[in-house]
Order: sequence, then structure tokens, then C-alpha cells
Amino acid sequence: MDEKLFMPSYGKDFFCIADKCPENCCVEWIVDLDEKTRAFYEKAEGEVGDKIRSHMVFDEENEETVFTLEKGINHVKEWGILKNNEGKSFINTLDDSNEAGSDFANNENGNGFKPSCSSTDYNCPFQQDDGLCEIRLKYGYEHTSETCREHPEFNEEYEGFTERSFSLSCPEVARLISETRLKKDIDEDDEIILSPLVYPTVPCDSTDPVLNRLCRERNKFFYNFDEDRDLFFHIKALRTITFSMQDDLYKMDNGFEDVIPEREKMFLQKYINTKDFSLLLEDNIRLLDFMINNLDFLTERWKEALSFTHEALINGKINEKEFFVFALERNHDISRVFSYFVYRYFIKAVNDCDIIKWSEFIIKAAFVPVIVSFVTGMDFYRTAALFSREVEHDGDNAATLLEMIFES
Repeated sequence: MDEKLFMPSYGKDFFCIADKCPENCCVEWIVDLDEKTRAFYEKAEGEVGDKIRSHMVFDEENEETVFTLEKGINHVKEWGILKNNEGKSFINTLDDSNEAGSDFANNENGNGFKPSCSSTDYNCPFQQDDGLCEIRLKYGYEHTSETCREHPEFNEEYEGFTERSFSLSCPEVARLISETRLKKDIDEDDEIILSPLVYPTVPCDSTDPVLNRLCRERNKFFYNFDEDRDLFFHIKALRTITFSMQDDLYKMDNGFEDVIPEREKMFLQKYINTKDFSLLLEDNIRLLDFMINNLDFLTERWKEALSFTHEALINGKINEKEFFVFALERNHDISRVFSYFVYRYFIKAVNDCDIIKWSEFIIKAAFVPVIVSFVTGMDFYRTAALFSREVEHDGDNAATLLEMIFES
């Protein structure tokens, strides 16, 4: 079988907006160096070469060479995604003269949240004041680290194909997702093909029956996906599929004999059954409490947003009617982000046959940005990007959230 690459169609339109990015990947993230890049840096000549070596340290815990961070100009701006009259999306940022939070943390819900604002931040030492990369300008793109060259791509290798996605942590990816309608189609053999956000179908003809089943079910899920429906409709549809196939997956692999969890233990299930809004709040209070106390935080901005939301939920500052109006007005955006997480995580269940666990992760990943955006007034795509930045790009945080999947 020929190796195939599948990715969303907007991948061909992606390019780094560099110094125009309101929250670029040179801020706060520690860059690890692959062996080939490190070898080049060790021999690089001139002042830039000397500077590179002065910032290279060996991380004993992870057994890798990384760049140290240094305090520098703050390149992070509050941002959001807006649309023009033609339906094209653009990234809108605060003017430097405005007070941080005045546009996107606009207190429209009366909760008074404003993110912290600092004139400095911890950056990659090679991010210049103009936001561009000193190494890339000096030595070229090919001599930046593999981490920098690949971001914001995620590449997952499966039998016979590689699946590429583009990280929602990137504001430009968020913009592309926001303006790309979900589509679907049927091929000449009347086989369902996968194309939400114009994702292509993946093959269902590997030697692994678990992978085949996961690919087929995800294709069907997306074929029936309607971005005009609300988030709870998508949650129920995803759970219906996962419960219908979980026993079969365990039987396909004798190494897994887990017991299917009770529906009542699942995130938001009691609310879906009863429509008692207090149960929705209780679930989110427990989830946010767990995240605040158990995850490592890259940026204080995200921790502040989670803590503010948690406190507002505890103190009963959430109006049920206002919340559902807020969510309804953002149906398309929420649907597209939900679709993003399904695409990224659904067939990861090939590794453990636990599709319910991965579906719960998807639901939590999609719902947290909604509730945080509603409470804080931050743009929905900004909160989704922060979740991605803090969880998707931190293996320990992702693993921790997966482990507590039925505890919240």
C-alpha cells in the first residue's frame, strides 16, 4: 500500500504570519533542538553562532538540548476572529494604545475579567523586537530547529497513511477554521467520504480491524455532521457512536478487557438527561478545579481565565438564558472547533481501544473554551487557542486530563 498524506484543505492556504501574529510560537515555549540542527549550531560562526551556543542547555529531565528563554518585549496582544461583509475572517487585535482587555475581554457578561498585561514576557532569545527570528534571517529556514519548522503541524502516522492537522493554538489556523465551512460528499462507489472542514476521507482497508472501524465510524460521523446544530447535539451524536462501537473494539483486541463506564459518569451527561442547568455548572466546576490544581501552566493568562471562570461558576454568576444565547450565536464556530478535536483525537483510540475515553477528551476540549469565553468575554477562538497551547502541546497535561476523564 502506498503511503498517503491526508490533511484539511485549508492546509494548502496556511502560511506563518510571523511578526503579524498576536500570540506567536516564539513566546514562552522552550524550543528543543533536533540532533542535526544542534550539530549545525555547534559549528555556526560569527556573533549569532556565539549567541546560539550561549543559550543552548541540556535538559536532563527530558534528555534533550533546548534554548533558554529570556525576558524581552511582550509580543502578546489580546485578539479575536472577526468577519467582513464578504464572510472572510481576519484576526483583530487591540491597538497598543488601548487598555488590555477593552475589546475582547469586554465585560459583556458583567463579570469584570481583564487578563494581566505586562510590557515584558519570556521569549525565545532569537525573537527580535520586530517579532522576526534572528536565526532564520541569518541562516535560513532550513537551519531553524525541526520543532520550529514543523509548527503548527501535528503529524500522526497510521498503517498506510499519515494524517496531518494544524494546531488550533496558532491564531492563523484559528482564522482559517473560522471561515471554512464544513462540507461532505459521496464518491462514485457510494462510499461516504470524510470532509468536514474539507478533510479528505481516510482509507478503511488496513490489516488492523480496529483502525478500519475507527476510520469508518469517523467518516460516517462527519458525513452526518451539521454545523448548524448546537454543541449538545454533537455531544449526543458522538456518544451514540462511541457506545455502539466500544464493545466491538475491545473484542477486536484481546489485550483490552475494560468495562464500559456508566453514562451517568460522563461529562455533562446528567445535564443532557435532565436539562437541570445547575448540573452543567457542577460538572464544569469540578473540571476547572481539576485543571487549575493538576495541570502545569505555560502562561498566567490561561490560569487567570480558568480561575476567574471557576470562581464565577461557584458564586452563581452564570445566567442560563444568556449562556445559551451566547452559544447559539456561535454555533458555527463551536461546531468547527468540535470538528477539529474529533478529527485530531477520534482514531487515536487505535492505541488503546478506548474510544469512550477519547470522546470524553474531545467533549471537554470543545466545551472548556465555550464556558471560559462566555464568562470572561474573551474571544471564543482565543480561548480555544489557549486550551490547545496549554494541553495539546504539553504531553503531561494531555495525559493528566485523559486520566481523570470520568472523575470530574
